[in-house]
Amino acid sequence: MSERKWTGPQRQAITARGGDLLVSAAAGSGKTAVLTERVLTLISDRTAPVDLDRLLIVTFSNAAAEEMRQRIAGRLSERMEEEPENAALRRQSLLLGSAEICTIHAFCHRLIRENFHLLGLPGDLTLGQEGEMALLQASVLEQLLDEKYEAADPSFMRLIELLSGSRNDKKVASSLLLLYRFLRNHPCYRGWAARHIAADSQTALDKTAWGSILRRYAADTLDCALAALKGCLPAAEGCDTLRDRLLPLLQQDCAMLERLREELESAPWDRCAEQIWQADFPSFPRISDPACATEKNRILVIRRKAAAQLAQLKTRVFLMKEADYRRDQEQLAPLLDALRELVLEFDSRYAAAKLERGRLDFSDLEHYALALLTEPETGRPTTLARRIGSHYAEILLDEYQDTNALQEMIFSALSEGSTSRFTVGDVKQSIYGFREACPENFLSKKDTYPLYDGEHFPARIALSANFRTRREITGFVNRLFASIMTRRTAGMDYLPEDELVSALPFDYSVPRPVTVLALAPPAGTSAAECRRSEAAQVAREIAALLREGGTVEQEGAHRPVRPGDICILMRSAKNRAEYYVDALREQGIPVRSAQRESLLETREVKTVVSYLAVLSNPMLDLELAEVLCSPMYGFTGDDLARLRLAGRRERLYQNLLTEAQGGAAGYAVFLEDYNFLRSRMQELPISELIGELCEKTDFWEKCRVLPEGERAVANLRLLQAHAADYERGGRADSDFADYLRRLSGRQCELESAAVSGSDAVTVTTVHRAKGLEFPIVFLVGCNDRFRRAGQGENSDIAMDRELGFACKLRDNNTMLQHKTLPLAAMQLQNQKTMVMEEMRILYVALTRAREKLYLAATGPHVQHRLQELADRPREAEPFFTENAGSYWDWLCGVVTQQGLELELRCEQPAPPQPASEQPSGPQPAAPACDEEALARLRNKLGFCYPYDADTVTPRRISVSELAEHRSREPYLLQRRPKCLSRQESTATERGNAAHRTMQFADLPALRADAAAEIERLVGEGYLYREEGSLVDLEAIGTLLNSPLGKRLLAADCVYREMRFLQEFTPEELQRIDGSLVIPGRTLLMGAVDAVLVEGERAVIVDYKTDRISAPQELLERYTLQLRLYAAMVERQLGLPVSEVLLYSFCLGQAVPVRL
Repeated sequence: MSERKWTGPQRQAITARGGDLLVSAAAGSGKTAVLTERVLTLISDRTAPVDLDRLLIVTFSNAAAEEMRQRIAGRLSERMEEEPENAALRRQSLLLGSAEICTIHAFCHRLIRENFHLLGLPGDLTLGQEGEMALLQASVLEQLLDEKYEAADPSFMRLIELLSGSRNDKKVASSLLLLYRFLRNHPCYRGWAARHIAADSQTALDKTAWGSILRRYAADTLDCALAALKGCLPAAEGCDTLRDRLLPLLQQDCAMLERLREELESAPWDRCAEQIWQADFPSFPRISDPACATEKNRILVIRRKAAAQLAQLKTRVFLMKEADYRRDQEQLAPLLDALRELVLEFDSRYAAAKLERGRLDFSDLEHYALALLTEPETGRPTTLARRIGSHYAEILLDEYQDTNALQEMIFSALSEGSTSRFTVGDVKQSIYGFREACPENFLSKKDTYPLYDGEHFPARIALSANFRTRREITGFVNRLFASIMTRRTAGMDYLPEDELVSALPFDYSVPRPVTVLALAPPAGTSAAECRRSEAAQVAREIAALLREGGTVEQEGAHRPVRPGDICILMRSAKNRAEYYVDALREQGIPVRSAQRESLLETREVKTVVSYLAVLSNPMLDLELAEVLCSPMYGFTGDDLARLRLAGRRERLYQNLLTEAQGGAAGYAVFLEDYNFLRSRMQELPISELIGELCEKTDFWEKCRVLPEGERAVANLRLLQAHAADYERGGRADSDFADYLRRLSGRQCELESAAVSGSDAVTVTTVHRAKGLEFPIVFLVGCNDRFRRAGQGENSDIAMDRELGFACKLRDNNTMLQHKTLPLAAMQLQNQKTMVMEEMRILYVALTRAREKLYLAATGPHVQHRLQELADRPREAEPFFTENAGSYWDWLCGVVTQQGLELELRCEQPAPPQPASEQPSGPQPAAPACDEEALARLRNKLGFCYPYDADTVTPRRISVSELAEHRSREPYLLQRRPKCLSRQESTATERGNAAHRTMQFADLPALRADAAAEIERLVGEGYLYREEGSLVDLEAIGTLLNSPLGKRLLAADCVYREMRFLQEFTPEELQRIDGSLVIPGRTLLMGAVDAVLVEGERAVIVDYKTDRISAPQELLERYTLQLRLYAAMVERQLGLPVSEVLLYSFCLGQAVPVRL
């Protein structure tokens, strides 16, 4: 095999020895090949060889680790073929299997397993599944909050008022978990919490970090506005009318801004605030001279923007005076103390719960590893760290830009001494801020390490030769980032050593300029329509490439473009990917979307999970209906209706048994499968049972013939893998379906399977495309707005590694809340950090293309914005760059520049048109219209069937949803604790435990010995162990010894957890409750806790765990829901409902509901 030719910097990175080395490897520079070759030269060095098991090679994914192992194995094989007599190479080949080529977490896990005794941990801890840990977190937090509610400490209750949502306290839990996860990314998080989750009313505002950030932002804003207005002065001087009428006004504006700018430099906060609040722009004069209309209008727009920037300072920066700030801090002090204590207590309880279950989470791996390797007080390496570090000759870290502060401390401890570190990455590709990656780790070394001189260490080497991309693209990328990536705007400068240099010999006789599509639909076009039209335009471009002889290069020759050569990249797939998939399919182009829905929401997995639930309990009508109507058995709606009508008072399964005995073949097939699988339940692990289920029902093959059938099969295989992981946790097989249900209820998503390999256009996100490359790339949605800091569910709080924690404050008398100055400052800082990451994401996106790059921006004003931003003053460039709202804001300043190989196409997008409808040549003239026939046709087509609402498929809605929709009304801002304003019927695990106990328990046994019966339910898998511990035995005893409890025990029959799926007409719903005005038929589903049959009448009982103070609260919430239940019970059982009761566990009494 021919020797690979390395560039000078690559050769340096491969051969340098003697100290720490940072390799700054630009996109496409061959960093993985360099890393592999460095390992090979280390282990095959003829003078000082290093055994492979003395290298620690760390990557950021298991797939990358395996790829690295295979690359090293391949290079070893090549060298062994070249030097078959070399025994040292054969030795290294034998060591490869035990070599530490792993992820950071795998290394930490091994370290803990080998040294658990030093931490005082048990030796059998296992890594928990992400979903399992999320459920455990939620359970621990729920229990903690319930205890705090019971204690009703005033500081805690005020904290809940501060953090809760307008109608319930769900946001409290989400905010606490968000803060906890943020905390755990800090090496010494408890100390960080003590320092940063606290108020400070003593330090003067101008001496705080908040004051500095707010003043700096105000100064930058004024500088930008001033530069823009000064840029208007020459135009005003060049026209007599503007000179007389407008020039004095502009000079007055500039003087005002200069005065404000001077105040910011030296005046105290209150003085600056007063000056900003009083400042305003005078009215713009009326000027009607047509000779200067263009310049007048341009100046008017610029002046309006300057006025808007000044107004923004009043609402985003100078929110209050210093005395108000101090008052806020004094009010926040006890609340932040309570918050800190709460989150740290949660940390302790969650840690104890994990140990009790023998579990670790990913955060534990890093923290325990750090505890083993560093002294808690000094941070110095421990004896263990020095011993382990001395074993390694070198530590090699890939993707170093994505490490966090914890990981940096771990590897610093290991490498202190003689062990050198070889770190490689590209800080411009650090795009995992949501995982708390710290690009500062990389930047601090890049800024302090000198370029390698062949002798001194530590040092840095820059790899800029690009072995992926044509020069048209590299030239565009270099020009763009040289103009926008600076120390101020991105935390780094785009230096000459960072510039991409195309190093592959492409055929440049065929030009491939970067194509920019600036698509401007008519004003007023919605965001959804913009996306749809952009998708249609991109699909047409791709169709033209495929059908009109587009080519790409492969091994020095041109070949036709294939769909698999093309990738459509987007920042986020949500609300966008489906438009491109649909548009490409309309053009007849195969497409593969990398947007992966939740595994539990895919039809094939829902079918199997429902089957598992039915195997445990055949009386689950909804789950059974889903299985029967799935491709597994193919029942139609009519089949299901006949089955339902066969016995309206019976369960579907009971009707199945009856119909099968009557000779119905389809039912017999299901029952044969069902009985076989049920017999195998106790014999097989759940993962094997899933395989047996799919094999027995031929579901594997049935899925393969569906659209995207291979993905469906892959999803089922992935479900088996999750089941196997679940089993390794040592839990009962019968709980798996319920475990998945609880995961779904907590919005803990399991990602569906990824399928690759087909020749299809790839539609994916930038994050998923990192590390990949494609001959042709379309970066779409360039005009989409960035997400702003301070938006979303947790917008009332903010966190920053350096600044700490901040939140809004509420006046509990007026119930009005306001933004505090620390929150305002932190949101500005977070926004700056977010924009820096967006810039790096753009860099990753642009460098995925090999030969052809398209950029698409769509919006009514994109073309106007192009000219507007191209003309902005150079003095204001940094402010515009760091306050950009979209990629288009950055691209506009470059795409109109000279000297780039670029094609700019400003168009109005055509409406979407399927390929089958596209004209393919001269079209015949339309025949003359018969107006009389046209009138008759319009009359017939305009007919509206008066009962059309009754012909549509009935909507499916739960009883609780329907009742909630009817009763929903505007609420004043009132944030109350969960125990006073719980909205949902099963809002806590405590409530779930009570309901499940009453559903599955033997009631006489429960009354006789409640503790023993609960233990039975736990042992047989009806309750989780933690659920059993949550059951309030006293409350259960109160119910069973009450008059209602005695009726439960004495009833002729008790239906527990009776489920419904029934259709109602609008008239029937109105008879139930006059407020239910719903057009068309409605399919109602629901479940009632218990139905007692007493003679020829039925009694409904619904258990409620709401914390209430009076029965009327329950009646207000649930009367409509129970009226609907009564109607459904009467239908299902054919018995009149004589009584409806709500049983309140909180009050310990039954509350009658009037029908």
